[in-house]
Amino acid sequence: MDMLSHDVLIVGGGLAGLRCAVGLCDKYDVEVVKESMKRLLDQGEIVARKRLKELPKGVWEMEEYMDDDGHGNPVKLKVKVTITDEEFFADFSGSSPQVLSPINTGYSSLYCAVKVVFMSIINPGLSVNDGVFRPLRVYAEPGSVLNCNRPAPTSCYFESMIYSTDVVWKALAPAFPEYLGAGHMLSVCSVVLTGLHQNTGEPFLIVEPTGGGWGASRGKDGEVGQFCVGDGETYNVPVEMAETRYGIMIDEYSLHTDGLGAGEFRGGSGCVRTYRIMSEGQLFTASFGRNKFPAWGAAGGQDGSYNYFQVHQADGSMEPTQGIIARRVLNTNDWVRMVTCTGGGYGDPLKREPAKVAWDVKNEYITVEQAEQDYGVIVDPVTFQVTGLTAARG
Repeated sequence: MDMLSHDVLIVGGGLAGLRCAVGLCDKYDVEVVKESMKRLLDQGEIVARKRLKELPKGVWEMEEYMDDDGHGNPVKLKVKVTITDEEFFADFSGSSPQVLSPINTGYSSLYCAVKVVFMSIINPGLSVNDGVFRPLRVYAEPGSVLNCNRPAPTSCYFESMIYSTDVVWKALAPAFPEYLGAGHMLSVCSVVLTGLHQNTGEPFLIVEPTGGGWGASRGKDGEVGQFCVGDGETYNVPVEMAETRYGIMIDEYSLHTDGLGAGEFRGGSGCVRTYRIMSEGQLFTASFGRNKFPAWGAAGGQDGSYNYFQVHQADGSMEPTQGIIARRVLNTNDWVRMVTCTGGGYGDPLKREPAKVAWDVKNEYITVEQAEQDYGVIVDPVTFQVTGLTAARG
């Protein structure tokens, strides 16, 4: 049946969704389907508003900076979150104007960024529809980095979008400790590499994110080697597939265990991924946000680390550590070492159970020295048994 004859709007879902929607209209009648949709939206609003009335009320403010705009200039993000019985309002007034580099984002992605935190404290298990978000209001000044105007460049919009989530998250974390933990890797840490395969001469293209560490939360260590918040539709390439299809060898794929992010609950480790180039003239582009400011700790936990990459040339020289690069030419046996951060810790490190600290040492998440300095636990480097506690433990 012609969908237009049903006088119903279908958005997204592709052909399969279209068939399902038309099938429902054929079976139950168009008006029944439309009224059912309206009822579900209204029900979502009722549930969200009921939960909103249960939340703490107040105003929370936070200001932080993105790494820079790609030209060495700081980019400020500022938010004031107001929670009342009627609405959740995130006001980003005072954030930096839009910039010349492609890290600007539009209002729709900003709104999505705030939705993440909104759902985290309303009910992350709630069935989501647009009705749930009727109490949510978001504002950013037109022409700002978070609500840019044409022709602002936006190809890396996800950097400022995810920073928007993070600044709201950080503002509300003290008020909602059961829902919001410490800071995480934040950036997609996107990698684009293109060239010709060394054996076939065929062109190849790699586009992938890089996993990293998440912040700890109340009662739980941070997740290890996961993608950042908001990055749910892309995947990294398995080593065997990458080496077969693309003109690279992956010399290392490991956890980044720098031992930072100490806390009663420890920040999750990041990742190390190294590409060795197997043909001439490959082009490397990468955007690793959170490359100057580390993942923040919460509730007395220590900060984690930051994301970066290093370009090594075949002659043994290494370029300065970087966070953003575009179309860097790489040749045979050059290699790039990409490192993502450890998440922030949660809670006082001196309250971490000594047995857990010893387990961390044994499994090389932290060193013997870090166990003593950060956690006040003395661990035997051979047996990995706890042999004492420092004076800091009381």
